[in-house]
Amino acid sequence: GLSALKSPNDPTSWSLPRLEPLEVVSEAAVVGLLLEDRLTLRSLTTGQLIPIDTSVITAALPGMVFASDPGAPRLRAVAAYYAPTGSKGFDANGIFEKPAGQFLVTASVLLSLAEKALHAQVGLAIKPVTDRLFAVDIQIPSGWQIPSMTSADGKALAFEVIDAAEGETYGRVRVALPGGIAAGAQCNIYFQAVHTPPGWLGNWTTAQFSFPVFAVQGAQRDVGAIIVQNADEMVAYPEIIEGLTPLDDQDKVEYGLATAVGSHDAIAFQYEGHPYQATFRAERISPRLTAKTYSFLHLNANLFTAHYEIVFDIDRAKTDTLFFSLPENAPADLSIHGLE
Repeated sequence: GLSALKSPNDPTSWSLPRLEPLEVVSEAAVVGLLLEDRLTLRSLTTGQLIPIDTSVITAALPGMVFASDPGAPRLRAVAAYYAPTGSKGFDANGIFEKPAGQFLVTASVLLSLAEKALHAQVGLAIKPVTDRLFAVDIQIPSGWQIPSMTSADGKALAFEVIDAAEGETYGRVRVALPGGIAAGAQCNIYFQAVHTPPGWLGNWTTAQFSFPVFAVQGAQRDVGAIIVQNADEMVAYPEIIEGLTPLDDQDKVEYGLATAVGSHDAIAFQYEGHPYQATFRAERISPRLTAKTYSFLHLNANLFTAHYEIVFDIDRAKTDTLFFSLPENAPADLSIHGLE
């Protein structure tokens, strides 16, 4: 037997290669065409070859030719011909097409408000449908930083950050999937992202922010849930909601967010595809303060000593500043100490 390999050319203009025996009196041949199941045959034409049943090919070839490892593409016989003049009649021409690899995505994004930044915890469940998947590109909003990515078992995943081009609002991250993910299997990717919106560190009472959209490029279907988790001193209110519907209790379990959404401080939505957008208004909660004052006075013939204690009770939100007043004739050499 003879085996020959050739790098594929343009699949839209394929021609049957000729293997011509030399120094023979006559020649006849049987020709078969085997195709991977991830390829589609759009057309196949010939003028000199005589079509025959493909079972002739499948019966003549060993079974191992059609066997494949789990997740690997399988071969199938799509055409067979008899060539009465041998290789001189190999005039078959075909057009093949390889559809883009299809995969499904289920996502969850938990956005937490913090004093210095916004923090997003992202989980992506990726399931290839047709081909083994070796890498994915994740759309990342400009200005968001991703320190690391992990798989379901906590192992670090290699990734490459590709910044947004000039004038674009999204960059992307290419994540390598070691060994690839076979069709029908599922891969989970987890990462955290951090972003400080312009003016977020200022002394504001009301600020607007957009919910970050992390989309896996090329997904056949991308569904998921988004959540905004309020902070102790901040509360978020939705202003613009497009392509989203409120997340009900039955769907919380599906996205693994029943615990996170169970709090009254969380706002949750779900989406059935892209694009979607959500804009929120954040308001700082003013702390509610109550105080008790204790006065201790010590009098003698030559000296008057005063010791005062103020106990503040801070409720509803934290504060980094406390105020109290002093008499106009208070001495300048006061000693003030703070106790927790």
